[in-house]
Amino acid sequence: MNHGLFKLVYSCLRKMHVAVADFACAHGSGPDMRVAGTRNAPPPLLLRPLVAAAMLCFGGLVVVVPTWAQIVAVPGSGAQVLQAQNGVAQVNIAKPSGAGVS
Repeated sequence: MNHGLFKLVYSCLRKMHVAVADFACAHGSGPDMRVAGTRNAPPPLLLRPLVAAAMLCFGGLVVVVPTWAQIVAVPGSGAQVLQAQNGVAQVNIAKPSGAGVS
């Protein structure tokens, strides 16, 4: 009946808000322990074409602008960036010290 509804309840065990089913009850009997479920209302019909047009315009910028990436080892870190025989970059990380820091 209420498919898609959920509510956020604070979990003392996890120290964070957790999404639970809309029919779930909190442990305890206080009125402040219950949180009402919320449903996200769909955007107005007028806004949908505007959002679609914006996504079409600005989404094309990602495809048009080429980008290049490069692997660079930080100087003094002990890491080495080498070229493997098959052409891919091979990163050799320094052996960790006794404290566990590489």
